[in-house]
Amino acid sequence: MDVRCSALAVTAATAVVRRPLQPRETNVAPSTVVVGKATELKTNITARERRRRRPVKPRVLAVAVETAKVSLAEVLEKARERRGWLRASRERTECELEERAAALDREAAEWERRADEQRRFVELCRSF
Repeated sequence: MDVRCSALAVTAATAVVRRPLQPRETNVAPSTVVVGKATELKTNITARERRRRRPVKPRVLAVAVETAKVSLAEVLEKARERRGWLRASRERTECELEERAAALDREAAEWERRADEQRRFVELCRSF
């Protein structure tokens, strides 16, 4: 015998509750676990005990690493290219900053013009 009320299907004989987004045909019993943030388990382990329980890491000896053989000319060429890229980037940045400064100056001049116009209008209105 099924009794349906407000989106929950309750089977009276077995008292199984089906919530939305759960499959109807399931062999799993309803969970009693509350879903939420997991809380940290606080233990009374001191720092000294934690250090003792940590696994011991073997010490690694210095290992010689093979380096790729690159000529000095190649290194210098890469450095020159990098300097060139940085110079070009700096020039682009300076140009953009100058354009922005000019735009801000134009906008400030427009604000000043409007402020003067409003002052004159207010004085004109007061005179009448």
